[in-house]
Amino acid sequence: MMTTMNAQPALKLFTNPLCPYCQKVEIVIAERGLDVERVIIPFKDMPDWYKQLNPRHTVPSLQVDGKRMVFESLLICKYLNDLPAGRMPLSMYTPYNQYRIDFFLQQFDLFVTAIRNFMMDPMNEEKRHSLDEYVCYTDKLLYSLQTTGPFVCDDEFSLADACIVPHFIRFRASLNYYCFYDLFEHAPHMKKLLSVCMNRPSVRNTTRPIKEYLVAHNHHMPKTLPVSGANGNYVLFGSKMSPFVQAVRLMCASKKIKPFMIEINPSEPPTWFAYVNPRGTVPVLMTPEGVTIHESRTIMQYIHEVSAEHDCIYKGDAEKLYAVNFFMTATNWFTNALRAFLHNPTVKEMQEELVMTAKQL
Repeated sequence: MMTTMNAQPALKLFTNPLCPYCQKVEIVIAERGLDVERVIIPFKDMPDWYKQLNPRHTVPSLQVDGKRMVFESLLICKYLNDLPAGRMPLSMYTPYNQYRIDFFLQQFDLFVTAIRNFMMDPMNEEKRHSLDEYVCYTDKLLYSLQTTGPFVCDDEFSLADACIVPHFIRFRASLNYYCFYDLFEHAPHMKKLLSVCMNRPSVRNTTRPIKEYLVAHNHHMPKTLPVSGANGNYVLFGSKMSPFVQAVRLMCASKKIKPFMIEINPSEPPTWFAYVNPRGTVPVLMTPEGVTIHESRTIMQYIHEVSAEHDCIYKGDAEKLYAVNFFMTATNWFTNALRAFLHNPTVKEMQEELVMTAKQL
């Protein structure tokens, strides 16, 4: 229900678009339709005048009517939600709704702390199991508080959702990209909540490109991690001796994509590579969105589809696009036939299959 209330006070938000705590506040502002002046505060070289405004040297901070200061993201969110101005506040107030919001946010703080501790030593098997338990617990807790979902307060987008979604957005990408950990593998309810929230303009319009979050997180990650030098770019895991990896590299070069290469010996892969691909095969591509793609043909198809922004070859030419796609398919047939033949070179069927697929090329 869109209801205009009393005139709002003058609001000035000191913020940084990469900060999840600032995004919480921005989501509430967008949901309520408030008029806010913004001042961007850099993480590095924070101005002295701002340090005087906020002795804790953190963002966000909210200045009201040029006088009063409001600190701490959750308290700022509550303050903005309680203002008698703008659109209706987030979620209908009931004692049970307030309990659900307060309790879940309290537990979620522990969840965030667990993730940050894990990211300091993500290849530690014991810490991975510990985080698994935290993820499962938090997901079950969310489900236990819901009656129908998908939000914490069921069909009402609340302060709880506004406060947790910015962390989901960043951790999903960073955990996969840097730590090879799928945050939502065993968390279907949190995954659904994020998916639904991303359809809201207040969330979508306050979210930066994922690569920016990955670059920002890079400064906080251990320098010993395999992808620490990738800086949010494409990462290609594989051996330069592998024809499948070479095919992907050629495709990347043709589309002007320069992946960060991590050499993997398929015969003796490093122990951490099992987190990237439990099957131990190469190539594997990690995207700037923190998404993992397996198998050379799938990777090449992905690169082909996203390369429109890199002057895609034959864009809009159906005949030439078909020829390219068919050649890629035929190459896959030939490769499979060649492998089968090398394992059983005396079998007539294998010989015939190899000849037939070679003719397709």
